[in-house]
Amino acid sequence: MAETPLRVVVEDGDDQTILVDPETGDVTRMQPEGGAVVQFGAMKKGSDGTEKWFDNLVDKIDGIKLSILTNELIEGIKADDQSRQSWLTDTTNGLTIMALKLEMPDTSSSPTGDGPQLSKVRNPLLADSVFKGWANAEAELLPANGPVKVKSDGRETNQEDQDSDIYERAMNRFFTKTATEYYPETSHMLLWGTYFKGSGFKKVYRCPLRRRPVAEKVDAKNLIVSDTSTDLRSCGRITHEIPMRPSVFKRMALAAGYKKEGVTPPNPTPNQVDEKIASIQGTSAIPDRPEDKPYTIWETQCELDLDEFIPAGSQFKGEGIPLPYLVTIDKDSEVILAIRRDWSEEDEHSTRQRMYVRYPYIPGPGFYGTGMLNLIGNGSMAMTAAWRLALDSGMYASHPSGLMAKIGWSPSQHRF
Repeated sequence: MAETPLRVVVEDGDDQTILVDPETGDVTRMQPEGGAVVQFGAMKKGSDGTEKWFDNLVDKIDGIKLSILTNELIEGIKADDQSRQSWLTDTTNGLTIMALKLEMPDTSSSPTGDGPQLSKVRNPLLADSVFKGWANAEAELLPANGPVKVKSDGRETNQEDQDSDIYERAMNRFFTKTATEYYPETSHMLLWGTYFKGSGFKKVYRCPLRRRPVAEKVDAKNLIVSDTSTDLRSCGRITHEIPMRPSVFKRMALAAGYKKEGVTPPNPTPNQVDEKIASIQGTSAIPDRPEDKPYTIWETQCELDLDEFIPAGSQFKGEGIPLPYLVTIDKDSEVILAIRRDWSEEDEHSTRQRMYVRYPYIPGPGFYGTGMLNLIGNGSMAMTAAWRLALDSGMYASHPSGLMAKIGWSPSQHRF
């Protein structure tokens, strides 16, 4: 027997009638003047019958199917990571060119036999350009009184001006007093993301621990996207590699409902950029104590074919079309911790939610953009070579000691 639409009559003086279709979740509000306002899927439920659209679905998936999904996802993420190894190498070399590590002159003989390379000085051309651009951007985007400016368009009234001022003060207070991470995170992103590497990234989401919206920077070295993609909205996978302290992991598991079975103690493996940064700072890339080693979490926006979690009224039901999901994986143990729908419950087109925002310097041929490293990195290395050549030549020319060998030669022994 087919279900009939639920009819709810709301008597609030407006003479409105609300009709809810239990099959599709569509809500129709009849207007007093005779019209109707329809909200498609406004009361749409998940396939499990609950109203919690973003619940963790990992425990509701068959074990064999979950294993297949895990293997396919990990294989894809590793392939994406492998495709950007050349970019990681360039970034590592760029950190060397920035001349942030103190290097003492070398007095040992060169392996090529051309004498000691005394000078280790590096030309600051790249560093000077990056720091100047960052300083100008920080002054514009991060003023002391707050980053928000509100303007009323159209015909202005005193009430609109007052509302604009109130909204501007409230937003600036939020970014300067409540979201205390906004200023340092944005500053770091502009310096080492936008200007140095070519693209800075922000991750905008609601943090379950802080219980408020958060806009945190994501270092490009931790954002795994195949370099064949040029846009965040068109790529098939976006993976954020998150180093997470054990205490934070336990709190996230409690707040976000992570699956805990099968998770092994962390054994992080830093990439070459992490090792270079640790070398510059004079620290270790991995903590020595096992208790301090962080978990490595892969949080990936991907597309999966999970027809059982598609609402009955959706146009994608039974079509075998992969839809957006947010999957959380423990990298070391290769265990899926959470699978959640990644499209809005009211979106009948099931479009992936936008979580990441890119701040490019110059659009590049690949995903990561073009920064100062690409523009003047080669020039900085050439200037470094010229400086070293001049310094070493001057040092040898002014050296007070040396030997001169005179080989005996008699004209009578050589006839031409």
